Amino acid sequence: MKGLMRLISPLLLALLFVSCMQQPEMADLRKAVDEFNAAWTAAMTSGETAGMMKFYSDSALSLPPNMAPIKGKEAIKAWTDQMAKSEMKATVARFTMTDLSASGTVAYEIGTYEVVAHAPKIGEIKDNGSYVSIWTKQPDGSWKIHAEIWNSSLPVAGVDMKK
Repeated sequence: MKGLMRLISPLLLALLFVSCMQQPEMADLRKAVDEFNAAWTAAMTSGETAGMMKFYSDSALSLPPNMAPIKGKEAIKAWTDQMAKSEMKATVARFTMTDLSASGTVAYEIGTYEVVAHAPKIGEIKDNGSYVSIWTKQPDGSWKIHAEIWNSSLPVAGVDMKK
């Protein structure tokens, strides 16, 4: 019995140590996700996109709805800057994370969004939907977006989905 306890005790300590190591990693990931969502919200409402760009990896891929993929951090920056310079300004931008998980150096975030914007020639525009972001841990320990996609939950204009 003593031999068994001598074997189990180090294993329990090792498990405790490993489980404690995972928590700070998730805490760092959650912090990065929360900071990015706040920066994205600020960018949509203020038109200032620089704060959100630090969260994208150099080879990031953005998959906006109804558009071709946007490849690379510089191309994503150009697109977000173009959106910020348009006359359409968001008055509400909310992101709600519903799932966050990581394994090793890869993580995913799933959530929902709600946006209300004003366009001078159109008026108020409302959208809500869901998104998925894939994050990768960088050599410096930070987490950055590797790929993202979002989709509206609203029906396509003129299409009756009830039939």
